[in-house]
Amino acid sequence: MTEERYPVLVVGAGLAGLSAAMFLGVHGVRALVVERHPTTSIYPKARGQFPHTMEALRVAGVDRRMIEASPPEPGFRIVVAESVTGRVFNDMHIDDGPDFSALSPAGWANASQERAEPILAERARELGAELCFATELVSFTQDADGVTAVLRDERYTRVVHADYLVAADGHRSPIREALGIGTHGRGELSRSVGIVFEADLGRSGFALYYLQNPDLPGSAGVVVSTDEPNRYALSVGYAEDLSEADWRALIRTATGVPDLDPVLVTGGVTNGHAAVRVADSFSRGRTHLIGDAVRVMPPTGGFGGNTAILDGYHLAWKLAMVVKGEAGEGLLDSHDPERRPYADVLVEQQYAAFVQRMRPDLADDTLAPPVDPVSTLFFGYRHLSNAVLLEPVAAQGR
Repeated sequence: MTEERYPVLVVGAGLAGLSAAMFLGVHGVRALVVERHPTTSIYPKARGQFPHTMEALRVAGVDRRMIEASPPEPGFRIVVAESVTGRVFNDMHIDDGPDFSALSPAGWANASQERAEPILAERARELGAELCFATELVSFTQDADGVTAVLRDERYTRVVHADYLVAADGHRSPIREALGIGTHGRGELSRSVGIVFEADLGRSGFALYYLQNPDLPGSAGVVVSTDEPNRYALSVGYAEDLSEADWRALIRTATGVPDLDPVLVTGGVTNGHAAVRVADSFSRGRTHLIGDAVRVMPPTGGFGGNTAILDGYHLAWKLAMVVKGEAGEGLLDSHDPERRPYADVLVEQQYAAFVQRMRPDLADDTLAPPVDPVSTLFFGYRHLSNAVLLEPVAAQGR
């Protein structure tokens, strides 16, 4: 059993974990990233990078890469419909996203998670990070001096000592559970299963279809185009033991093409869920949580992936300053009060959009009103903590 030391150990190589490692590298701090899956995501999942995210990605020198990884067609469509080719309830054409040029020099990108994660991983390596896939965190302990973690891959077990641990290990977050950190929010909204398929639907450009159809499991579904022409991802309400014939029938229902002969892409069925949950604390001792480990929200709104990247951005510079002795450990106490209240706002905004687009039956007087102007969610939110000294006027208006 080998023993090694790193300034920061990051568990999870999704958008949040890879971003944390990349931005740590920007500040000259080497991170070890471990991920239990064999590769980065093979599914499109979160798509799109907002201007404030692009500002952060520019700091790391990958903003142009994200633009180049975006589909060539500008903009996208969000459609609420009975099926891809059926009755339409709402059709939103978004050419390039809202115009925030008065607020930011950065524009938008539209890269999917499938393409964004390899870009982040490559840049993290360029900046000194070590990435280990198919590697599991077996256990960890922490004390006043650091974190000790036991890692295992198919070849051997290793012990790693790190000054700090970043938990980017997903919505189930075994690290959060081990720390005894609870969650609050509306809880689970739905469970789903999904598959990727290929078919010629005569569609071009990126489109996201929210389906309201009683013939689908759960009476709802989502069809989204991918970065490959004529390749789509379908998710429906949770159902067990669906055969290939069952999936082909569901695809025909979801697309509204009864004689369609889709090709099921190998890689198997994926399980998902929609929920509204925020961790009760984003930090515990020398462990700091980011991404889905601290917030879970429906995908309706696009903030999930963007916020995961920015979690890494905001945490990395603080960790780097502490690791390099440029700031005291108290700086890291600002991670929770700065990011958690913002998460509470975002999850409710995306829940309201989820109700509007997919579950109108859930509408009630607890829905948060839309933030107006929407730019407030990008550029108008102030992250307040004891690490930020307010001007006297700002302090009075807090």
